[in-house]
Amino acid sequence: MCNIPLVRTLKLDGRLHIYEATSRFIDRDQFAADLKSLGFGQVSIEDEWKFTHIIASKDRLNPRRPVEKLGGL
Repeated sequence: MCNIPLVRTLKLDGRLHIYEATSRFIDRDQFAADLKSLGFGQVSIEDEWKFTHIIASKDRLNPRRPVEKLGGL
């Protein structure tokens, strides 16, 4: 689930790192697309053993659309 205060408080050009069990993702591409719609660009997804590591940089101050829950997770 998306933490909306995180979107509002993370500085522009700030980096978000997410480590999550790979089995918890339903659709990683949708999750990345939702991060981009929240103002994060350069989203990279890497598998590390049983985990997924996602790195996203905040490149917009205002999200394109409100998101209460990210898809794909």
